[in-house]
Amino acid sequence: MSGNKFYNSLNNYSSKLSKSQQRHTIDKLDITDTNGFCSDLAIIWLKEQLTHRFYQRTQFPRLAHKNVVNSKRAARVTGIANLLQKTSRQQPDYTGPQQMAILARLVNLQSKPLFAWRGATFSSLAGYLQRSSNMELRKFGILVSFPVGDSAHCIAFYYDQGTLTFYDANAGSYLITGKLNETNNISNFISNYKSVCLPKKWPSAKIGDRLTTTLIHT
Repeated sequence: MSGNKFYNSLNNYSSKLSKSQQRHTIDKLDITDTNGFCSDLAIIWLKEQLTHRFYQRTQFPRLAHKNVVNSKRAARVTGIANLLQKTSRQQPDYTGPQQMAILARLVNLQSKPLFAWRGATFSSLAGYLQRSSNMELRKFGILVSFPVGDSAHCIAFYYDQGTLTFYDANAGSYLITGKLNETNNISNFISNYKSVCLPKKWPSAKIGDRLTTTLIHT
């Protein structure tokens, strides 16, 4: 339920910015096809980070001491993700490998598979992220997908001038403490997510360590 503690340990290395619990919000909206919502919500979240103006209201509220399941904004953005999912699957070039590129295109963002990151694992991801400033983009997003049992899950990172924010549609968003190249919190955060949080979320599923990464930018 909304009070689960699966991801609480992430607060040791970050500050929580928003709540998100896709499964319960999906259930609330009575959506039957739930596959892929994590990537749909992640790309919508990245779109907001990359293009948000200070006067705009976020679609991903903090909801401190409130239940995200009853949030109208959480329901609204989940409905948007549902439409995005349906639209992406109607594209003539839709295939699994093309999913991220199609989602990015549909929300007017640019995407590029990070072939140089091929072979990245959870243990090496922090190093790749810390070296990502050489992409010469002031701000950008990274979509990361990995196997969970017979399925997959997608998370996102947002980089903005040295700071890194994380998003998981099952947990919400977290601003990782410290500058990207000046702290061990990045590796500690990722290690905690993989070894502590994910086993709580999926105790009976094998969590794969082969990561697929995609660069997202304006």
